Amino acid sequence: MRLLNVASFRLEEFIGEKRPRYAILSHTWGDEEVLFQDIQNHECSMWKQKRGFKKVEDSCRRAKLDRYEYIWIDTCCIDKSSSAELSEAINSMFAWYESSCVCYAFIEDIQDPADLPKSRWFTRGWTLQELIAPHDVRFYSKSWELLGDRYTLSSQIAERTGINIPVLTLNRIVNNAPREQHTGWHSGCIGCGDRVRYTSNIVKNYCVAQKMNWASSRQTTRAEDMAYCLLGIFGIHMTLIYGEGLEGAFRRLQEEILKRSDDHSILAWRDDSPDYSSVENEDILATTLLQFRLGNDYVQSMQLPYGQPNRKLQMESNGLFLTAILCPAPPEWRRHPDNETWTLAVLDCVMGNDLSSRPALLLMKFPNDENMFYRIHPKFVCIIEPSGDLRVISSDGSEKIEYFDNPILENPSTEKIHILPKRYYPTHISGSEPLRPSRISQFNQNNMDGFQYRIVDSVPQWTDSQHRTLPGEYSHMVAFENESSAFFLLWNNVRELEYAIVSLVDMIRHLEDYPKYYPGSPPFNYTVADIMAIRKMIGHVDFEKSFSTLVTNRPLIIYGPDSHRFEVSANIKCTSFLGSNVIEVEVNIKGL
Repeated sequence: MRLLNVASFRLEEFIGEKRPRYAILSHTWGDEEVLFQDIQNHECSMWKQKRGFKKVEDSCRRAKLDRYEYIWIDTCCIDKSSSAELSEAINSMFAWYESSCVCYAFIEDIQDPADLPKSRWFTRGWTLQELIAPHDVRFYSKSWELLGDRYTLSSQIAERTGINIPVLTLNRIVNNAPREQHTGWHSGCIGCGDRVRYTSNIVKNYCVAQKMNWASSRQTTRAEDMAYCLLGIFGIHMTLIYGEGLEGAFRRLQEEILKRSDDHSILAWRDDSPDYSSVENEDILATTLLQFRLGNDYVQSMQLPYGQPNRKLQMESNGLFLTAILCPAPPEWRRHPDNETWTLAVLDCVMGNDLSSRPALLLMKFPNDENMFYRIHPKFVCIIEPSGDLRVISSDGSEKIEYFDNPILENPSTEKIHILPKRYYPTHISGSEPLRPSRISQFNQNNMDGFQYRIVDSVPQWTDSQHRTLPGEYSHMVAFENESSAFFLLWNNVRELEYAIVSLVDMIRHLEDYPKYYPGSPPFNYTVADIMAIRKMIGHVDFEKSFSTLVTNRPLIIYGPDSHRFEVSANIKCTSFLGSNVIEVEVNIKGL
């Protein structure tokens, strides 16, 4: 660890635990920061002309006034040209802040203490651990006037950040008393008798979802840093791979957490996309921190005697194994034949202050497998209340309360289940034949008089930019539209291939009742986009039941404006290429 000598402005390196007492600076980066290379080139004074030097100079002056000989500043104490050193520093940073004697939080965009919550400092990812980890955090304005410390400002900071007050006060009673009344390393605190405790010991008491929520409104310049800045808060050490993107880094972070924890709250997330026509997160883990924001509700740990230590959670290469309370979804949700296997998995954590309110995931059982499930409708989280009511919180934060005649926990049982990503199942379940991908090999339009159709959407989503290839799935649906009309092509993925060409009017009749069975469904406004949105919410459809109301393997006549008529037909067959089976689909449209 390198420290900056506050008198000489020279860097000194300290190995192991033999480090002097030091202060530490927390700030937001700006233009012309003083870097490691500047300090190393000490004989050249040009770097002292940089705008960032005043911040370094003023923080060193503050440290000298507080009788510290050294200070650590992230801009100049790390050689960021060395990837190995940068990785070591990021993995050690929480501990460095925790071991400091004092942390100066320089709030350069604020002068009035009342405006503190408006500062950019509270929006940055790295400043989260800088706020939490140190024993003593003092806030200074742009003119280096003391605004207050983390203890006296704890209520204000908690309201702004969502961080629990005991974390900000190190579990000590504050009551707005000056920090000096809550001090003492070896004897108890003068004010409340509690011993000073390291933050890391306190943070461990908070569940994964809570800590993710603390960071959910923050940002970093580099996408991956939004995951890397949380390493210390979760006690994780991880290799840095810049270029992997936020989704890759965030997934690795969650996988590392699961290696060390059985915390069910890591599954208490919801897809944050408000648009029901967009692709939902079909994975088991969250893809962004925003997915842990649950409106006015928050998740907290379930402590003994309420928590059950035998409810395990284990991540494997082919999915996740979860031991939890299972019960059938409400009968009102299972009335439709496609929903018969809907199941609620009650997570071992609580929502809000009521220790009896429990979040639950809505799962659907894979065909012909008793203990294999995938998550459905990830855009909402269910909350089971002690009264038997079921609250549904959707991605936009809106809330819908469902009331049931029978208790919601119908025939509960504690079971170990296997949860997989929805799309992972077809090609990875032993004993099942991989589902064939499909490809629209030909799309012919003749004598259209300017009314050509275009492909606008598909379920599942295309795997190519030409909108021609779809991954293996039990059923496929493609929407075609021109300026005056629309139709849908559906086909299955079983040995006896069948297809159906359905007009917009007939598809509305076929799907208009589905929103009644799907909580959190978007408004049904009878457009192509609405139909595709409902189809995406339905997930896997039993096509034997769906096709029973449709005319299959027949062409369709569509009536357009000004007496225009169009005949739509299709050919569907399975072909083999280089040992792989592919469903080839030919679509023909001709004006009559």
